[in-house]
Amino acid sequence: MKVIINEPKTTQRELEVSLPQASLKDATDQKIDSYRKKVQIKGFRTGKVPRKMVVARYGDAIRQEALDETINSLLNEEYKKNDIKPVAPGVLSELNDDKETDISFKVLVEVDPVINIEDYTELGINAEAVSVDADEVEKELSNAQRQFGEETDIDVSAEGTVVVGQYLNLNIDGEAKEVPSNPEFRVEIGTSQTPEFDEGLKGLKVGDEKEIAFTFPTDYETPDLAGKEANYKIHVSGVKNVELPEINEEFAAKLGEESVASLKKLVEENILSRKEGNSRQDAHQKVIEAILAKNDFEVPEARIRSFAESVLKKEDVNAEEIENVRSEATFEIKKHRILEDIAKKEKVKAKQTEVDARIQSIGAQYGIDWKELKSQLRTSGRIVNIREEVKFEKTLNFLIGIKEGEAES
Repeated sequence: MKVIINEPKTTQRELEVSLPQASLKDATDQKIDSYRKKVQIKGFRTGKVPRKMVVARYGDAIRQEALDETINSLLNEEYKKNDIKPVAPGVLSELNDDKETDISFKVLVEVDPVINIEDYTELGINAEAVSVDADEVEKELSNAQRQFGEETDIDVSAEGTVVVGQYLNLNIDGEAKEVPSNPEFRVEIGTSQTPEFDEGLKGLKVGDEKEIAFTFPTDYETPDLAGKEANYKIHVSGVKNVELPEINEEFAAKLGEESVASLKKLVEENILSRKEGNSRQDAHQKVIEAILAKNDFEVPEARIRSFAESVLKKEDVNAEEIENVRSEATFEIKKHRILEDIAKKEKVKAKQTEVDARIQSIGAQYGIDWKELKSQLRTSGRIVNIREEVKFEKTLNFLIGIKEGEAES
């Protein structure tokens, strides 16, 4: 037997294999004997079918089965011997099996490239300091007020009233767009990100239909729509006035606080925590980009496909679907490998107390007892994912200069 291993790319290994016909004889003979014991042919008792008859009827299929198993066994041995770790099944090509000369074939297999991340310290990337002003607290309290507002039906919409309706047609930059499966909208006039659309909703009654032309602001939260011209046809199904509750001790009690002062403090802390989290995430993104600029590497196509299947929650994704997520997939896969390498070098590990704290946070979010959740995660094996998330977050914080204990893991 002869095996030559080539490296067409850092993400590929090609095995050129040649093996003598004799190496297939024992495997084929064993399979023929096995078939004789169970094959049923009219006129013969089970296990008593002549060997020549089994060979005549099933010989080619048996031999092919033996060849497939021999190839798989050989490849597994070669992978182990040469430290090749496939990320997807190999692709067999150029199989030559004329039953006279040596059997030969090639197998192309995808692998993760070997990486060694360097120059990842002292990058000068830190989470920006954040603060909360009084206006942000008041805005948050106003949002809470609306959640407890009492609604009454009114005749005509105006500034500050709520219009409920359905999208009938959507047109953006002259191109018709598909109406969402849930076409209902609810807008408090004067509070949305599209003031021109809000203006078009004024003076409407229940049952009205109207086309509203407007332009998305250049800083619109959805970048794909920012600055674009739009024309929406809508139907009005409700016009409501909202009576907001006064922000007093009674209102604070509804939100679980003893006083307006403690409610404002809680709101401020929540805003600060959210902004700090966003600041860290922004720094995390920048530090990975900086490391990649110095340590770039390739990603196996099989990893991209697997990412697409995971995101889209389907198998057999097509080329277009893969291209739609390629950029995101490539970055996330590279990020994962970078963090793996650095965590190993810096001996970053997730402590059990940190894993438990993360599970408690998830449990609180979904109203599940954290110990029960921990048991479920352990049974399903997903607790390993939680541990890895904590380890990677600690590694990211290390990279942006946050010491252990300074930020939630």
